[in-house]
Parts: sequence; structure tokens; C-alpha cells
Amino acid sequence: MTVHVDVTNTGRTPGATVAQLYAATAFGVPGVELPRQRLAGFRKTDVLAPGRTQHLAIPVRIADLALWDEGKQREVVYDGPYRFGVGADAGHLAGAATVAVTGARAPKTRYVTVQPGQVVFAPGQSLDLTGRNPWIADDTAQAARHVPADHVVEAVRDDQSFADLAHARIGYHSSNPRVAQVSRTGRVTLIAPGVATIGVTVDGVTGSTPVVVKQPFTLTAPAQVAPGTAYTVTTTLPNPAGARPLRDVTLSLSVPAGWTAQATSPATFPTVAAGQTAGTTWQVGVPATAQPGKFEVSAQATFTSADGPGTSADATTVLLPHPPYPSLAAAYNNVGISDDVDPGGGNFDGGNASFSAQALAAATPSLTPGATFTHDGLTFTWPDAKPGSPDNVVAGGVAGGQTITLSGSGHTLGLIGAGDYGSPSGTATVTYTDGTTESRSVSFADWWANAATGGDILTTLPYLNNSGGQLTQPVSLYYAPIPLQPGKTVRSLTLPDVSDGANSGTAAMHIFTVAIG
Repeated sequence: MTVHVDVTNTGRTPGATVAQLYAATAFGVPGVELPRQRLAGFRKTDVLAPGRTQHLAIPVRIADLALWDEGKQREVVYDGPYRFGVGADAGHLAGAATVAVTGARAPKTRYVTVQPGQVVFAPGQSLDLTGRNPWIADDTAQAARHVPADHVVEAVRDDQSFADLAHARIGYHSSNPRVAQVSRTGRVTLIAPGVATIGVTVDGVTGSTPVVVKQPFTLTAPAQVAPGTAYTVTTTLPNPAGARPLRDVTLSLSVPAGWTAQATSPATFPTVAAGQTAGTTWQVGVPATAQPGKFEVSAQATFTSADGPGTSADATTVLLPHPPYPSLAAAYNNVGISDDVDPGGGNFDGGNASFSAQALAAATPSLTPGATFTHDGLTFTWPDAKPGSPDNVVAGGVAGGQTITLSGSGHTLGLIGAGDYGSPSGTATVTYTDGTTESRSVSFADWWANAATGGDILTTLPYLNNSGGQLTQPVSLYYAPIPLQPGKTVRSLTLPDVSDGANSGTAAMHIFTVAIG
């Protein structure tokens, strides 16, 4: 409907104004609190000379009079007399008229959403657009009052209610049928690698979702290798049932500089039909001069699919570990303790902060170079190192966690250490003399935390050293136990691969001493 009003400048100065239209609900609805009045529209005049009149037409959409009805779970325009008033503001209405509003509102679809549980698929998989999204649950208290809204496709009408798709006109469309085809019943079949957009039209309104189809491809290689050895790598390209054939398939392998890779089985395939797999075995050689580190080995498959040329790739990291260290002391790579006369001589945290040698000596237990102490039934030996020299191992590095040669048997392997810039955790591996291994999670709290994670506190010091002198900040050393298998003898311990050294702002795990008992 349209409300018409004449606005006259009754003053002596040219000017403009805004005519504001308010709708008042001059009736009641049981159980519903109606607003006294609300803004329904407005129009601004031109600049009017004194005495001049301008006619304004202010349109009002009856649907805009709707209010949310909790019981019906949708917006409703209530029948009744609505009083429309026009003025300069809500408190100064110059004129009003009453209009009776009756009848039924025919809601229309406004939005359509398409939200499948996944958008990345392999060829041969399918998607039911009429099904439910496993990640969406209609768990509201009003779930029983409206159409369920947990489907892949949902449509919202202009009265904020959900459309009943069982009684709607629905159409489906794929932007690229060579990648994804969709049936008239809403079943999407993914047939070839590529990208497509799936559109769903409900009563003339369309929503869409992208789908990405990736050709499966895997690279399998050993986790660890040794210098001067050769090892086997496999590359596998399956073409699942229901997919389209692949043509001109080539599998390739890339290895670090100086390494060699030789295919020992065919690496090219004219056709790979649906349900078949193309695979190549490779012999990779590691030069005897290769240094410890982490090395990337990558593979690629090229092919022609129903959508044209395509590729798939995979990669893995191969570890060339450092040879086992003969002792923990041989692996020391960090200065964690400084003398109070040279407080900047340590670098526990990558920022020249460190434990105080004097505070450690005064602690309980007293921790002086080479001193022995007992904790949790285990006898430890504190690093026999002068302040300002390497005294602990930062677990991890370019070649992974350090392997330390140990010897002993008992019920527990204990570690004394601390974390910096966080409370690091990682997996430590115990290797026994019979060749078996056992992996356990190890964690240390930050030295500033003064609260253990997984073990307990060995001792807490009242201050730390840094390049500026002493800082009155309590810091702690912690104990972390690793259970051992009864009756077995430990041969070595591989520390967690946490960080490459102690760097400011990066969490690191420090190990000062180890004991078995």
C-alpha cells in the first residue's frame, strides 16, 4: 500500500524536512507483546520555499509489518486495524489514518544453502544432496515445531521459516559434468579429478557448493635411512571403481641432490581403468657422504582424465639420524647454567637467561657439578660441567631427536629437565637390548611455570640470571618418569624431536640428566 501526504512550509525560511511514517498496532494478540508503534517508512522533501507544498508518496510493504511468532516459529502479519501516522518524529504526528489488514501471507523462498559434509572427494564417490549433513544437528528446543533444518540443502523463506523441500520445486545442475554429474533426484557422482560447482534451485532461488575431486596417489618410504644404503620406495595411483579411465599415466620420483632413484618396475601406463591401480617400485640410494638431517622425497603422477590433463602429488620426510651418542654428556648442545659473576654467560632460553649455579648449589637437593642425588628412588648425577659451558641437551634438531646410549634395567627411566617458552611435549623411544622398542610421551613444564606436567618438581630456585644480572623470578627443574618393561635391559633412549636448539620465542625441551632404576 502507499500512504500519501502533503507537506507545506509554513515558516519564513526555505528548508527541507523528512516525513516519517509510523505504524501503531491498535489491537492485541493473546500471548504476544506488540510494539506500540514502529517506523514504517519515510520520505525527504525538496527544499521548499515559504508557503510551498510538496506531495509525497510513502510505500509500505505489508510484509514489513511482520513480527516473529514464537509459537509458529515464523514471522507473522497479524490481522487487525493498523493506525498509520505521519509527522516530523514519533512524538509529533500531524495526521493519521486507520487501515484494516487481513488475509494470508504467501511466503516465498529467499535463500538456498548447500552444505555437504565434505567438499573434497575421490573419483567414484557420490554425494546425496537430499541427505542430511552429519555436522549439523537441529538441537534447538523448538526442533519439533518446524521442518527439520539439518539437510545438505536448506531453503529459508521470507518469513524466516524453513521451506518444506518435500513440497518444493527443486532442480539440480553441475557446472562441469566431466568432473561431477548430478541426477534429477539429487545424487552427485564424482567421476574425474577437477573442480565443479553444484547448483540447487528451490522454487526459482539457487544455492551452490563447490566440489573438488582429487585423484588418489600415495608415496610410501621408510621413516629412517642410513648413509651408503639403498632402500625401496613405492608410488601408487589407484583409480577407484565408478571413475572414468585415466590415459597416458606417468609416475615420477624426486629425491635430494646427490641421491639416486631408479624405477625397478614400469612407471608409464597407457590406460588405468576404473577399479585398477598403477604402481611403481623405486630403488633409492643414499650417498655414503650424506650428513644427518631431514630430507624430502616427493612423487608426482601425471595423466589425462575425462576433464583433461591432471596431476596428483605426495611427499614424505625421510630422516637420516645422527649416530647414537655414547652418553648424554656427549650430546650437550646448550648452556643452561651461569655463574652469578657472569650472569649473561648462559643461554637456556635463546635470550641469554639461565639457571644460577649458586642458586642450584643452595637448592634442595644441592646441584653442583658432578653431584649425585636421589629422586623418586632413582640416583642421578648432575652434569659435571662448569658454569657457562654446555650442560644440557635441547631435545630435537635437524636430524630429529638425539639417540643416547644407555645401559641399565629397572622399572623407571627418569629425566631431569625443563621447558622454555612453553611446556613442550613429545615422544621418546626406549630401545632394549633385545631389539624391541617402546614409545612414551614426555613433557616438561616451562621453567617459569613452577608447576609440573606429567611428573613433579625437583627444585625451585628464587631467581634466574640474564645479561642484565639477576632477575627475581622463581624457576624450576622437573622430573619426568618413563615406565620400563620388567626384565629388559635398556640399550638407548631417543629423545623427542621438539626443536632445533633453544631459540627465543620457540618452545624447547632441555634434558640435564638421566637415570635408570
